[in-house]
Amino acid sequence: MLARFKSVLCFGDSITHGLKCAGGVHERYDRNVRWPGVLGNALGPNWEIIEEGHCGRTIDRDDPIKGARRNGSRYLHVCLETHRPFDFVVLFLGTNDLKACYTKSASDIGVSIEKLVIEIKTFIELNKIKAEIVLVSPPLIEENLALYSEKFRGGRRKSQDLSQIYNGIAERQSILFFDAAP
Repeated sequence: MLARFKSVLCFGDSITHGLKCAGGVHERYDRNVRWPGVLGNALGPNWEIIEEGHCGRTIDRDDPIKGARRNGSRYLHVCLETHRPFDFVVLFLGTNDLKACYTKSASDIGVSIEKLVIEIKTFIELNKIKAEIVLVSPPLIEENLALYSEKFRGGRRKSQDLSQIYNGIAERQSILFFDAAP
């Protein structure tokens, strides 16, 4: 009998998707440049990396223009069902929740992401999957975002608090944590 590949489900936003903005044109970085591809190359050939990145995805908010399809909480359960069994779930959301239109504080974002962590933990337990969760706090919002500066107005200040909030969630929920801010 062949051993099953280990798999990592990467659930995130445009950072996971590998969005490359060049002069206002949205393209995607090559697979080996996107962070899930870099992870896969580092882990080796016995690992399957499942890229579930969607540009504009929020933790739990419908996009004011594009609607519910950007709401991570609406798609998470289907995603987990579709890709089971898996060995790791990397949850890398929160950047888009910093947009001014959502009026969420860093604490609000923490409450929302913890609900997704609990949903993943519950799914893992109910389906008797031996899997680990990795919660990733987003990188800091840059001061000069060019095309996006108005959308993320006030986001840098809030993004500075997410690392500590996400780390606290990881400790409370007994899951792994990675800080993408540095």
